[in-house]
Amino acid sequence: MVNILDLIVKKRDGEDLSRAEIEGFIDLVVRGEIPDYQLGAFLMAVYLCGLNDEETLYLTEAIARSGRMIDLTNPDFPVVDKHSTGGVGDKVSLIVAPLVSACGVGVGLTAGRGLGHTGGTIDKLEAIEGFKTCLSEDEMRDALQKVGCFIASQSDDVAPADRVLYSMRDVTATVESIPLIISSILGKKLAVKTDGIIFDVKYGRGAFMGDRARAEELGDGLKRVVEMFDGRCMVTYTEHNSPHGRAVGNAIEVVETIGFLRNEKVDEGLREVCYRVGALMLVIGGVVDDIEGGKEMIERSHRTGEGLNRFARMVEFQGGDVRVVDDVGIINLADRYSVVSEQCGVIEMIDARVVGELVRDIGGGRKKIGDEVDASVGIELMMSVGDRVERGDVIANIYCRDFSSNLRERFLSAVKLS
Repeated sequence: MVNILDLIVKKRDGEDLSRAEIEGFIDLVVRGEIPDYQLGAFLMAVYLCGLNDEETLYLTEAIARSGRMIDLTNPDFPVVDKHSTGGVGDKVSLIVAPLVSACGVGVGLTAGRGLGHTGGTIDKLEAIEGFKTCLSEDEMRDALQKVGCFIASQSDDVAPADRVLYSMRDVTATVESIPLIISSILGKKLAVKTDGIIFDVKYGRGAFMGDRARAEELGDGLKRVVEMFDGRCMVTYTEHNSPHGRAVGNAIEVVETIGFLRNEKVDEGLREVCYRVGALMLVIGGVVDDIEGGKEMIERSHRTGEGLNRFARMVEFQGGDVRVVDDVGIINLADRYSVVSEQCGVIEMIDARVVGELVRDIGGGRKKIGDEVDASVGIELMMSVGDRVERGDVIANIYCRDFSSNLRERFLSAVKLS
């Protein structure tokens, strides 16, 4: 049995850990035999001294094997997954899962909840009355066979070590460690086997990666470790200084998702990200040879309404109120308050981090794991980057329980005019 103090000292001094040492460490984590202060010390040693590719591989594999492994591959059609590194207004998964499945590629998407200034796919879907995000392995397989896609939360018995490490990273200032990010993402994703994964790595004000160079460091690391597992993946990079689309908040993002799939009020920036990510999912699924061919198929799925149909079938299969597809008015939203511009000019940026933190603070997000979320609150942007604004124009609607001048001023501080 490994001694956690020996591992802390070894990593503190910059030495490499063996596979057996890392597997022993994860075994202690799962059994709850490491005190918080020693677990925090180990994570800080990793943050400061790093892990090489082999150590990252060992940690990823140990996390993946710390619980139940699921194989979603199907002999009749390819099954793919995607992962976003987190963003503000990031509803891409809700949109691409049905669009891609309508093109003949199954989408088995396991997703998470929001934390900090970024939103979570599972929180958004639960804004639909009755939508069931916790699926058994048999239900996942059934959804792929009957609908072509599902979006589900990670079950408690899949990669349980990651939940312990993730919560400890959040309170020990070690969230930004690239090896720990890689092992967290892949420990969960590789525990649920598909034919390939697309990673949408975001950078900028709304992302955890502040710049393109750091995003590429993460993307390259993800690709190397997946290939060491003999897996298949592709990485794409998305600048994320302003929110994706025009809605930020759980319920209001479902409203925008349905509007997008209905081809109504489609934000062009959101369209670009969704078509690009969806096209890459088709490429890795083997139904097209290149991204341009994939974009054409995604556009057709969108234009013909087949993507919307798949979304409705997914909602129905997972127990949600399918009436929402035809009437978004049944989605519960908090009281609406309009924010008008006090200046005139052209919008250069709407700071995604400021907007995300504002939505979090009115109840739409979490400051720590376990916080309750109010799905009805959020922000609807009435203008986008590049739009001309006149004094007195409504630039956003804030949906909240208790509006104040402070909320208005905080939002206006996010809008940068030329």
